[in-house]
Amino acid sequence: MRHRELAFKMFCDISVIIPNFNRTDLLERCLWSVAGQTMQPREVLLIDDRSTDENRKEINRIIAQFASSLNIRAFENETNRGANFCRNLGISEAVGEYLAFLDSDDVWHPKKLEKQLAAITVAERRDEKPVLSATGRYRVNGSGEIIARQIGKTEFTRDTILRSNIIGTLSSVVVQAKVARTVAFDESFRASQDWDFYIRLSEYVQYVAIPEPLCFYFDHESDQRITLNGRRRLDGHMQIYRKHHRQQGVEKAIIYNLLADDLQRINRHKIAAVYYAKWLAHARFKSVTARSAASCILGRVFSLLTPSSITERRYKKYESTLRKSLRSEELSAEVAKDLKLIKSLLSRNWKTF
Repeated sequence: MRHRELAFKMFCDISVIIPNFNRTDLLERCLWSVAGQTMQPREVLLIDDRSTDENRKEINRIIAQFASSLNIRAFENETNRGANFCRNLGISEAVGEYLAFLDSDDVWHPKKLEKQLAAITVAERRDEKPVLSATGRYRVNGSGEIIARQIGKTEFTRDTILRSNIIGTLSSVVVQAKVARTVAFDESFRASQDWDFYIRLSEYVQYVAIPEPLCFYFDHESDQRITLNGRRRLDGHMQIYRKHHRQQGVEKAIIYNLLADDLQRINRHKIAAVYYAKWLAHARFKSVTARSAASCILGRVFSLLTPSSITERRYKKYESTLRKSLRSEELSAEVAKDLKLIKSLLSRNWKTF
């Protein structure tokens, strides 16, 4: 990417909000994907959550590197406040009509903002309600290999988002600034904050879906911090249940499945088996009596035979779905092209991006 080329690019009224804590190389990669957009954002708000002094020096060097290609407004928290505080600070400081969130370890396809804004413009001609838009995503491992090609869901209602976080990563999202300020992020959440945000937004917005994967989400399932992350996920899902599911009468099978998965991840297999049994019983039976009996029987079975890993089954499904989709020559060529983009960023070969 040559800076002089940016003079010929189009600009849009979007503020990009990037929280960051102690990331340097990943942050640089992230910013190159923003600088490589065919439609440039109005500004990039980089909120540093009190990184170490050593990392802060490198972060400042990276910001200076992009001075001629991106309008970066940098903020530094006095103490470590968490990603939700950072996002809320970005929301309050942003001047763009729309906000695009980007985690500092994720990257965008070069046409992400251009395609998303084009669809938003069409939608706003039909409906005056504020916009929430999300794209599909690639799930990528640390080596740059594609784990899954996830097409963005097109149906978004309060019921669908209550039942499942169908949007997923915030890095795929563009939302109108005025409604984001009304809703904001709940800073008490350490995980599942995106799901909570979408649930509360659902009352106010029209949804603009871009099924095409235009976001590269880097999966940290194999990360050594998985136990810590698993505990946070567990806490986050319990908060979702207390704040939304319990009040709305959402089917309990949903939360039982999430809790069983979270507990398996942190090696709490005995209690995970209890929720696994409850999940299967509630998913397969309607009457209270049948569910109670099935939970008891399955609980005894799983006390002797450890149930299969929910996460492993999910990743096997990712693999199978991707393999089947690549039988299409057209789709296979598209994925190969996108994989080349990912590899160029990982190899720091910025000029090919």
